[in-house]
Amino acid sequence: MATAIGCSPSTVMSWKVRGSIPDQHKLNVLTCAKSLGFELSEVQFFPHAESSLEQACAGPYEPFGAKYV
Repeated sequence: MATAIGCSPSTVMSWKVRGSIPDQHKLNVLTCAKSLGFELSEVQFFPHAESSLEQACAGPYEPFGAKYV
């Protein structure tokens, strides 16, 4: 994985030990992992994205610019 994402093995190992991947590397790690056949979802890397989307979809629909008409 380290070679695929362009980082040193010691860097990736430090992420594993720490238990988290720095935000600026998450998209690259996710993309490379998927291309290598790992079954991962975006929610595993960006857990707040799903809750934000659910909150946005749960509210009443208001067409863009409707409050300015």
